[in-house]
Amino acid sequence: MLRWLIVTLTETVGLALLLFAAGVSAADWQSLSDGERRILQRFEERWPDLSETQQQKLLNGARRWAAMTPEQRQRAQEQYRKWQDLPPERRKKLREAYRRFKALPPEQRARILKARKKFRQLSPEQRRWLREQWRRRRLSNED
Repeated sequence: MLRWLIVTLTETVGLALLLFAAGVSAADWQSLSDGERRILQRFEERWPDLSETQQQKLLNGARRWAAMTPEQRQRAQEQYRKWQDLPPERRKKLREAYRRFKALPPEQRARILKARKKFRQLSPEQRRWLREQWRRRRLSNED
């Protein structure tokens, strides 16, 4: 389930994860809107040193952040705090799982997302039962 936290986190809080970037050159800090500069203010001094790719990613994240409702922002901040609380090794594994997911063909990703949605609609007892079945199957396959 935490790998989906990563998906949500990176798509809703690109800025918070600081995957860096913004499509204007370093000399164009002043060409950013007041809102974009306010969101990205902590990067102002480093802006000239960031690659255009890093700048574009940051700018895209700032635009997503600006478009969020207060509730969405609060949820994103909570998810980011949870992410920060994870041990580094767990975060590494989740990043790898996310990269593998993003590399899948669109049809396969859609199937996975549909299955995830169905899973989340199950009762907590049904989810526990399925998790246990999956865990047992994994353990028996490792033998």
